[in-house]
Amino acid sequence: MASYVHPVEALLLLISATGYYTLFYLSKQNTFLSRLQDAFKKGFLPGTTAAIRTSLTGVPAIDRQLQILLMFFYPTIDGSRPAASIQLAHFGGQVVAAWGLLMLEASRTGNKGRIISLLTPWGLVMQRFSFAAALPLYLAIHLLTSPTTVPTANNLAIISSDAASIPWSLALGYIIPTLALAMPAPNLISYDMKQWVNAIWQVFPLWVGAAHQLLKRVVPASSGPGAYRAAYLFMIYLSGVTHIVSLATTIFPPRSFGPVTFRSTFIPKSFFPSTKVTSLGEGAHQFLLYDEIIGSTALLIWTVFLDARDGGYLASGLKALGWTALLGPSGAAAALMMKRDERVLGRKRE
Repeated sequence: MASYVHPVEALLLLISATGYYTLFYLSKQNTFLSRLQDAFKKGFLPGTTAAIRTSLTGVPAIDRQLQILLMFFYPTIDGSRPAASIQLAHFGGQVVAAWGLLMLEASRTGNKGRIISLLTPWGLVMQRFSFAAALPLYLAIHLLTSPTTVPTANNLAIISSDAASIPWSLALGYIIPTLALAMPAPNLISYDMKQWVNAIWQVFPLWVGAAHQLLKRVVPASSGPGAYRAAYLFMIYLSGVTHIVSLATTIFPPRSFGPVTFRSTFIPKSFFPSTKVTSLGEGAHQFLLYDEIIGSTALLIWTVFLDARDGGYLASGLKALGWTALLGPSGAAAALMMKRDERVLGRKRE
């Protein structure tokens, strides 16, 4: 556990501040937030005549937040902006690996009882304040407080049932709600059901956490590194598949998608407030691009720092870049952390 602020921890805090600036200040200045408020006041789902539900939970403040989030996401999931939908699918796959990594960290013996082990509250904070602003803060606190920054076989240890239940927890609490959210309305589900699914999806950290607490009590414990490796491979596979498919779709887009390119899908237009968005959908796409890029950058920096103790920063950084090209940033982070665990835990077996 660090007794002073390391430059990497300071960098993560700076990235968190950058995420807040980009996602909230920039979104205000480029007119996205005003467009979001205007769309909300109209009372209809964007581009439809379907009315927004006025009550979902019965708590006005929560209902209003869920309604605004629905207005935010709807233009990226209704099929009207294929580039935004592709980027969101890519981001969704990266979240599987990123969240799985955080679940492993929260479950380690060395992190038990620490603030970083309270992952469900942290997840709800990330959902409210964004991946880009909240994740770097979490990672900085991890480096400041966790003994696993100096890894040993003892402090990295995870009860095998905890590790083995992570893929199932992610599938039940995140992947299934995400697939339901992607169903087109009104073709497969009604507009009303779409709003309920959105409300359920917004609190996915709660469902993942609840599933993990339940499943780790029924999954049998085992010896050896198999449970660790299976959890990591699940993250790497999901991240890699969505990464490759998303990239391939921008290189060879179906004709029905129109003018979709890698640049229009994955490159933000401007970091400066002078550039205004032209629609609600464009603003949501830009927001999610910065959310993914900034949050993923923080995750990779954190991973490289933890992995570099054995091979040095240059070697770890090069591995991270190579794996990112193949698996996406979160898949790369999972691959590096899996190798780090194998090295440390392998020393104990030797």
